[in-house]
Amino acid sequence: MMFKIMNEFNMSLGVYPISELDAFRKVMASQGKHYRVRYRGPRNTPLDRGRSISTRASTCLKANAVRFAVYLY
Repeated sequence: MMFKIMNEFNMSLGVYPISELDAFRKVMASQGKHYRVRYRGPRNTPLDRGRSISTRASTCLKANAVRFAVYLY
């Protein structure tokens, strides 16, 4: 998969399938870019027990992720 690196303003660079995460990290490492990965997918699953209600409502656990979003910083 080809990843579009298109801005320098902390904006999302796209949402990709979680299966592409390792390939994405290799591309970014070769370019020397700093980035943040946010995992996207279902929330409030049985794995979320023990997390606060506000955390469950706003974030996805890596174990549950089906895709990821990328932000430069």
